[in-house]
Amino acid sequence: MPVYRIHPDRLNYQLLHISDTEVRNRLGNKCRFHFDPSPIKYEDIWQSIRVDFYDSSNKGEVEAIPDITVGNGKMYLSIKAYECLEDLLKAHGEFLPVKYKSQQGYLFNSLTTADDKNALDEKLCIKNEWNEMEHIGFVEEKLSDAPIFRTAFESYMGIFCLDSFKNLVEEYQLTGITFSIDISNIFPPDPSVCSPTNH
Repeated sequence: MPVYRIHPDRLNYQLLHISDTEVRNRLGNKCRFHFDPSPIKYEDIWQSIRVDFYDSSNKGEVEAIPDITVGNGKMYLSIKAYECLEDLLKAHGEFLPVKYKSQQGYLFNSLTTADDKNALDEKLCIKNEWNEMEHIGFVEEKLSDAPIFRTAFESYMGIFCLDSFKNLVEEYQLTGITFSIDISNIFPPDPSVCSPTNH
């Protein structure tokens, strides 16, 4: 039962942008949703916000909008992705409505953590002298019911998943993310590593 790190496919799809002004206008000046990746529930205060996408490539030629993308501990889902993944994910976080232009979408706020499941392998979790993560590992058997999760060891920034999530993404040919078994590497070692099939 391998664990994968989810990466945005920035070479082929645009990345999510959440405006600070939009968050403050819709959710109040004290809301730090777009900056704070902590697993905090927002459902009770949430009002639909507008999001945008941008090309992060050096060539400036990426125009495609993804079905799914990740960043700062949050996951964007298009309507198609939401309909495909809702049943799998609904017990592990909250779906927060957003709009991109005239299109409805969702930000999935993942609330399941490896820490809550005692699933961090402490022998494999190493930080350097600057308190930066050098290596991370999980006790996979304790995560069998968690298709997607985060961890405090990485300040909740990264999103990890199991085959149950990866297989659905591939089955429905959802675009915008890649998967890597090199979970300690916050950057994909190669753009084609473990990318969804039929991408």
